[in-house]
Amino acid sequence: MNKQFFFIAGLPRTGSTLLANILLQNSDVHAEGSSALCSLAWSVSQECAHGQTVETLLASRRFPDTMIDVVSSLPSIYYRAQHKKYIFDKNRKWCSLENMKIIRQSLNPDPKVVVLVREVDEVVKSLMHIDIENGKGCDPYDTYLSRENNPLLIDSVLSVRDALRDEKKESYLFVSYDKLVEDTKEQVARIYDFCGIPAFAHQFDEVADNNLEEDSVHGLQGLHSIRSVVSKREVDITLDKRSQMKCDELSDLIREAL
Repeated sequence: MNKQFFFIAGLPRTGSTLLANILLQNSDVHAEGSSALCSLAWSVSQECAHGQTVETLLASRRFPDTMIDVVSSLPSIYYRAQHKKYIFDKNRKWCSLENMKIIRQSLNPDPKVVVLVREVDEVVKSLMHIDIENGKGCDPYDTYLSRENNPLLIDSVLSVRDALRDEKKESYLFVSYDKLVEDTKEQVARIYDFCGIPAFAHQFDEVADNNLEEDSVHGLQGLHSIRSVVSKREVDITLDKRSQMKCDELSDLIREAL
């Protein structure tokens, strides 16, 4: 069976695990936790284009064709044991400028990327809530908003900004966390329509948690757990002034998507 690949990107704490578990209700769809496919494609591309390999490829007149061939083979290798027709691969940075170039050059010239977004201060508060539940105190600015200490959030915001600046707007579907939890049926229908997948009668009253990621690897229990009833969890956390200002600054970078 020929597989069709789609991509999930965007900010952390935006409902990607919830979305994946909903999509898995469809027996034709495969979705899982954060994927290494993006970083593998990036690493291979960088090695072939800038590493020691490039000289050999140039000398043998194999550049860039071999690089493109190798990268294009990665999805089928990564999902070798998966036989479903539609595969959603999740990585926060798929929509960065550099990774979209890789996708279009080697994987799909007309990709479909679902980009999940949320107000950045809500993302930080959600991350803080998980830390508190795991008995960890933290300074939100140094822990989440410092690119030097933890690039995940900043890089994901910049990747969303890249998507907003891309001239090929048809490659992206922006889905806000609030709309995903408040009108789940409509947002899932939008995703199906965007990807060109036949409609499926999902149920949203009780969503199974398929334990898509091993949270012990991250050292945080409950990081990717979902509630069976789709709802927004309100957390009683107030950010310090510096952190709130930084969050507002980052949200402004992606305001169009929100």
